[in-house]
Amino acid sequence: MPEPKQAKEEPDDKKAQRPGSRVFKAMGQAAGKVMSNEEMISGTLSTLSPKVLAEAFNENPEFYARLLGELSTDVIAHTVNDNPQFFETMMSQLDPSVLAKASSKNPDFMVGFMRNLDPDVIAQVINETPEFMALVTKGINPKALAKTAKETLALVVSLIPHIDPKAAAEMVNANPEWVGEVLANYDRFAMSEVIERNCDWMVDFLRVLDPAIPAGVFNEYPDFTLGVMKHLDRSLLADIIQRGAEQGAFDGVALVVDLEIPGLGSFEGCKFSVKGARFEGEGA
Repeated sequence: MPEPKQAKEEPDDKKAQRPGSRVFKAMGQAAGKVMSNEEMISGTLSTLSPKVLAEAFNENPEFYARLLGELSTDVIAHTVNDNPQFFETMMSQLDPSVLAKASSKNPDFMVGFMRNLDPDVIAQVINETPEFMALVTKGINPKALAKTAKETLALVVSLIPHIDPKAAAEMVNANPEWVGEVLANYDRFAMSEVIERNCDWMVDFLRVLDPAIPAGVFNEYPDFTLGVMKHLDRSLLADIIQRGAEQGAFDGVALVVDLEIPGLGSFEGCKFSVKGARFEGEGA
């Protein structure tokens, strides 16, 4: 008797076209249209438990990632603005990877969403849940976040003053490599704009930031760092560096640079440490 034929493994693109997948997509589109009704959502949230809603997201990450792309960004943003406490509680119950996945898969949605959000609401969530936000950022695609931040510059600039520098530093300290990748994809002019409009905040932020991170960014992405400095007002840049140094913000930072000193020659790989407002260096 001939041996029974074994079923062939379906390629991924075929699997994606299975009836279940099509139903899944249709459900996301239908739910998106329903949930884009602002009055309906606000009324529903008043009867929901943030914990129950967070559990639903955690158990169905793929569905909610697809649903996010079908929602009306301005309606959802207004709903969040009107229910900050509800969303703050829900965020604390969410699996960070679920939120990160949904954000990374829908960069265009996130741009529209962020543009309509109240900076106070975003800042409140970050300030109250810094550990959670640190885990979320670790899972977000750096390019997607850089795109969102670049295209919502006005929001980022207005958001910064409302964020607790310690909460922001905690997020950055927990994700040094990720921060470097975000900056590598971020617009230098946009970063200069953020710094210029939030000079005092930047000093407080640098004071609680792990010194190894700005040093690492400078060493790994010198073109980006120099590009930001090029667009900054020089007196402002000097003021930030000076005040930061006086407050010990750069204590422990070590930079490796090549120097050429007239009359003394060229020196490669010189290591400079910043202590207080003084620069101490030794040739390699």
